[in-house]
Amino acid sequence: MASRRLLYHGKAVISNLLNTGIVLVCEATLDEGWVEVDFLSSVAGNADIGGQFTSFMTEWKSANQVQDPFKLVVADMANMLNGVQHWLTGVDVGIRTTVTRRRDELEQEIFSNVQARVVEEVLPSMERFEKVAREVGDEESAVHKSYVRRELHPIVLCSPFLYRTYTKPLGYAGDYEMVNMMLRNPYEGSSAFAKILNFALLHTEPVVAHRNRIDYLIETLIRETRSRVGRARTRVFNLACGPAVEIQRFLREHDESDLIEIDLLDFNAETLEYTRERIQEARMAGGRETAVRYFQRSVHQLLRAASQGGEEEFTGYDVVYCAGLFDYLSQRVCKKLVELFATMVKPGGRVIVTNVAASNPRKAWMEYLMEWNLIYRDNSEMEDLVPDNVPIKSTTITADATGVNLFLDIEVGNG
Repeated sequence: MASRRLLYHGKAVISNLLNTGIVLVCEATLDEGWVEVDFLSSVAGNADIGGQFTSFMTEWKSANQVQDPFKLVVADMANMLNGVQHWLTGVDVGIRTTVTRRRDELEQEIFSNVQARVVEEVLPSMERFEKVAREVGDEESAVHKSYVRRELHPIVLCSPFLYRTYTKPLGYAGDYEMVNMMLRNPYEGSSAFAKILNFALLHTEPVVAHRNRIDYLIETLIRETRSRVGRARTRVFNLACGPAVEIQRFLREHDESDLIEIDLLDFNAETLEYTRERIQEARMAGGRETAVRYFQRSVHQLLRAASQGGEEEFTGYDVVYCAGLFDYLSQRVCKKLVELFATMVKPGGRVIVTNVAASNPRKAWMEYLMEWNLIYRDNSEMEDLVPDNVPIKSTTITADATGVNLFLDIEVGNG
């Protein structure tokens, strides 16, 4: 509303949140058009509707200046995806009308034969899109995002992964179900095209890097637990745990999990309840009696309590890690958290944080199509997170096989 006039009514996607301490400022991307016509005034004879149209077209032409190379790449991608969709519709019909084979088995056989070829077609188009998107300035990005979504969303939102990431039903990207989608059967969707597209998106570098991150964390837990066998249980703290898939797998598959105590913290109550249920299932499946505690806290609450000398129960850990949250936090806040983590571990304990690398080759796709905005870091920015006022024994910065995930591993020394 502006001056009692309705300007917009429709869907919107939250793209950014800023907590000022007094109010929460929300930035949203509008899915539909403004209400450009003051129709009631026109009907009442108080406004010239023809003049309104002229003003609208002048503003529209000014605001919708999309670069020609960008248009061409988007048009080529839309054409390619429409062609693949048309071909896979025929596959759908064939699968659904078959009577000599089980449909699920036939579908899996066909997908196994075509999925790599589809990925071979989709990824080069994404590469070209990344290239032209890099030429778009910050001031022009909004209109280019609107354009590509108008052209491609009707085709690609059939992918459950892309749809959830874009719509953000819990209000933020990276929620527990989106994480689950990256780890389970990729063939989700209501058609062959939706399933194959979903598969292709789940095999892009950032998603593969996320799966690699889970493996890295499990290997770390195994290594740290084995190093303390016969001495004491390994105490672990995980900030912004999400579904804690690495803990679920650790409990199900590794006997070392009998020798561990885990504290999981997340700001979202629904996420914690979901995670509690999945962890309990994993404990039962693995026959574990591992102690797991759950805490609902925000980063702001955690840092504020620490500054006031509270949260004394969050001390004496062997491993403190945060995998994913730093992608959404400023350098200043991340530095404060790493400093806090270093005080939470025992001498010889480890602090591990992860971040998506600035070299992410799918940055534009994530921002333009998925409204998935991250704060990227390079090695120097990761190194800058190491605290100066805490004794540090060693620091290593590594990347996963894709180069998209960076890991900062700090071993805290004696004070």
